[in-house]
Amino acid sequence: MELERRWEVNKNNVPKDSIKKIYHIEQVYSNLDPDVRIRSKNTKDKKDYEYTHTVKYFISNNDREELEQNISAQQYKRIFDYIDKKPIKKNRYLSLNENSRDFSHEMNR
Repeated sequence: MELERRWEVNKNNVPKDSIKKIYHIEQVYSNLDPDVRIRSKNTKDKKDYEYTHTVKYFISNNDREELEQNISAQQYKRIFDYIDKKPIKKNRYLSLNENSRDFSHEMNR
């Protein structure tokens, strides 16, 4: 089970030496039921992109189920053109906290 918690963070408060990886993410959501998301993701240290297609099913107020699969760049482009919405662009920073535990934080670009 994944728990998501959100806080507003000032990027100047995140120590730069704690950042292990930066992912550049572009994603688009549909207005369909169930909800569909497509996402492209790459890292600064590699030029390859990873493309995913996610379907989110509403179960109850607190429960949702997600089914995610990798897709090709061509499939991503085809779905992206079909949804025809402006993408959300953000950076995901994978960092270590003072206890050497991984955590990630995202900021819109």
